[in-house]
Amino acid sequence: MTTSEAATRTRLDPPVVATQLSRLVDQGVVERVPLPDGSRVGFQVAERFFNIWYLMRASRRVRRRLMWLVKFMEALYQKEEMGEKASKYLHDGPTAQGGSRWADLAFALACTVRGRALSHALTCAGLDTLQHFDESHADIWHLLGDILQNEKDRSDEAVAALEKAVTLEPKVTDHRMCLGFALGKAGRHADAEKTFREVTEAEPENDRAWGGLADALWRLDRDDCVAAYRRAGELGDKDAWPRLAMYLVHHTPSQADEAEALARQAVAEAPDDACGWCALASILEKRNAPLEEQEHAWRTALQKRPDHDILAKGLADTLLRANRGLPEAEDLARRALAAHPEDLQDRILVARILLARGDWTSTVLTLDPLLQDESTSPSSPHWDGVMDFFRDTVVRGRASEAVEAMDQTGAGERWRPLREALRCVAFGNSSHLLAVAPEVRKPATLILDKLWPESERPEPKAKKKTPRKKRLRV
Repeated sequence: MTTSEAATRTRLDPPVVATQLSRLVDQGVVERVPLPDGSRVGFQVAERFFNIWYLMRASRRVRRRLMWLVKFMEALYQKEEMGEKASKYLHDGPTAQGGSRWADLAFALACTVRGRALSHALTCAGLDTLQHFDESHADIWHLLGDILQNEKDRSDEAVAALEKAVTLEPKVTDHRMCLGFALGKAGRHADAEKTFREVTEAEPENDRAWGGLADALWRLDRDDCVAAYRRAGELGDKDAWPRLAMYLVHHTPSQADEAEALARQAVAEAPDDACGWCALASILEKRNAPLEEQEHAWRTALQKRPDHDILAKGLADTLLRANRGLPEAEDLARRALAAHPEDLQDRILVARILLARGDWTSTVLTLDPLLQDESTSPSSPHWDGVMDFFRDTVVRGRASEAVEAMDQTGAGERWRPLREALRCVAFGNSSHLLAVAPEVRKPATLILDKLWPESERPEPKAKKKTPRKKRLRV
């Protein structure tokens, strides 16, 4: 197409069109090509995948993972070849074909390559590219925010980007709804509720908005989340029913039967959806169902989403409680820990599995960051996991070694009541607490009852009565 043809079709002045075409050439979107007559220069779209890109972008946003392009590349290239092309694409950078198209393809490649490091590098490069783009383009801010909310410790940046998208296009509910999800990930649940309510008022039949509203209400401890979940489910949100089931079993135990029925209905209607199986597994665990049923539910969920770390942890924990398949449980737990090395709950799970396998040296090495962590206390969210670990040390006869490990890291002084309770177990009786200061003795006694219940303690030995010697009268 020539400049004059473009001006005719757009009904703009030729100089204006020429300026815009020059900008597009600089950005790599179009390129100059000689026309067949050889005397004139025309313009054509530089990328043959542009049509796919445009259709995807103009409809449901690029962060729907450019699935058409992703699936095409997965079918066209071997994994190793894809990795080589992705590395070269990353090395060349956006200079060859600037614009958000470079970032879009970088995100698509990140979805297809093997290896977390390369995938993460492509995602970060795409983000950096987007941040230098036209600030008046709402779609760019939407895409940037959508990507950032899935990056570690960048939820505040995601919210800021999506707020700009909403400001630029306040009537586009897709921007506002994505902002609601980002606010939820940032822990701003009251703001998320407000945002989702704005979407449901504008689009009362939007099932995802009702589901997001229900999630926000749950985090705010509001029981009206039940009605919101039901509304989302009625409108077609298939994930609403399992999430409602999870809420009921955790907050209203009297409705545990309904919760389990909802989860079983979800897996019956969508047997290939991991969300329903995850909810069913969690509910069966909460209701102390047979471990075989729990394992089946977790294993099925993991088969549907093999890359999901929460599902891997759920199956690992179930195998640990069943005391079988411990090598598999260790592999699953280590995979979750590798993805989230700062997660102390994941670390505790790996340590408990190693303890069950009898590898005390590796157990202490794995748990060392937790023992060194001065912020860990009985008020910490992972303290229940700490107690589970030390309960395991009692059951497996490692109480004295646990006390030694605590003393070597300084945890013994920070967790003094726990240390004294473990010493009682090591000594074989609770009389040791009589020599402990009263302010430590009381919490230590409570901890001892959890670690070593009275029913598991040996019967105290009865004292032998020695006959009194008769005094001889003189």
